[in-house]
Amino acid sequence: MTDQSNEYLKLGLSKRNAGDYQGALIAFNEAIEIDPDNSKSYIDRGICNDLLGDPKSAIDDYNIAIEIDPKNWTAYYSRAVTLRDSGLNDLAIRDFTKTIELNPECIWAYNNRGSLKYKESDIENACSDWKKAADLGDKDAHQHYIEYCTNSGSKESDLPISKDAFCVALEVITCSIYWKLDDELKEMTPATYTTLWNIMRKSDPEIVYEIDEIKDNWDILIELKNETTELESLKKWIEYAFIDFDEMEEDWEIGTTDSCQYPDKESFLSDLDLDMIMFCVHQSWKDSLSEEKMERVRKIQKGFDGAREEMKKKSES
Repeated sequence: MTDQSNEYLKLGLSKRNAGDYQGALIAFNEAIEIDPDNSKSYIDRGICNDLLGDPKSAIDDYNIAIEIDPKNWTAYYSRAVTLRDSGLNDLAIRDFTKTIELNPECIWAYNNRGSLKYKESDIENACSDWKKAADLGDKDAHQHYIEYCTNSGSKESDLPISKDAFCVALEVITCSIYWKLDDELKEMTPATYTTLWNIMRKSDPEIVYEIDEIKDNWDILIELKNETTELESLKKWIEYAFIDFDEMEEDWEIGTTDSCQYPDKESFLSDLDLDMIMFCVHQSWKDSLSEEKMERVRKIQKGFDGAREEMKKKSES
């Protein structure tokens, strides 16, 4: 690439980013005239043509870029996007696949191919693509996977109205008992409170980002709902939660610092009230299945949030 061609490329990108697509197109034409063998210039002009509503010219540009450099994954990806937007899904999937072949770390290719696969009712491969994109850090793919894939092996009747509803209900009942807002129930030990809080935290799609972790937690929570296996499932969940124990002592209030209530795991586990945990989990399932109850629960949660905010303000003043 010559210096003069590069200057026109920079000018074209600047104009395109500013929304001046016609001005950008003129600059990219100048860059190509000076250096017709630079694949990047054709890709950038192709994107500009697409933005100007001319997908045919865009695809022509991407084709030239691929001819010049058959290993340029950006050309395949850009062509795939234009093909997708033109309704040519099969061809778009082909180009997203080629993009991944050339660049296995291309998050957008996995996410887009997953969405197209989902439209074709190829759920298994769609979920596989979304999971890969999510593992690479794509939040949109993470949401798609949570929404469409994590419950694919479970009956709808086994699940609450939503995972969010269950987590809110569990937070409210846990805090209500621990803060002694319900006189009819016995006191909750700190170890029991901490375990319930971590069940809520590690099962909330808004908090937990690791796809495999949240899926494992929900599989176990669904088992918890079934009385025949609930105790073993609870033990399994606690064992699973302790896998990364060395990195999360503070989450469990275990350790030798002043903020920790238990010196070791053994003392923590001996103070656990499994019956209380079962009661809270089961009650949360029931509440999350009732829109009327969830409306009341969410009002209580807002009250908790307000109280926490007031406490925070007082501590800062």
